[in-house]
Amino acid sequence: MQPRDVTTLFESISGSEALRKDYQAKEAEKVAAEERVSHSTARKRQLGAEKRQIKEQKEEAEKHMRLQKQLVRCRSQHLAGLRSNSGMLSCCEAHMSTPSQLFPCCTANLPAVRL
Repeated sequence: MQPRDVTTLFESISGSEALRKDYQAKEAEKVAAEERVSHSTARKRQLGAEKRQIKEQKEEAEKHMRLQKQLVRCRSQHLAGLRSNSGMLSCCEAHMSTPSQLFPCCTANLPAVRL
């Protein structure tokens, strides 16, 4: 007698042959459930990463707005200090029209802003 024949004989005597279809159906359900759990876990990780990215973008935008307001205050203070000297006021007004050229005295303490 071959080992396969012994297995077949044992399954027929024990009645496990009748339960084979149920076992295979339950096995397929288990595999499907594991795939759903895996998918939901991956989705949860993805949503967490998106949430962190949005939070970082929000913080960066708030920092940018805060620095913009600080720059406007600095420029207005700088211009207020120059009102008494009209020759320098025209120079500073020219700087105001070209935002790429910032006042060295105002921007020395500002951190670099990535736009």
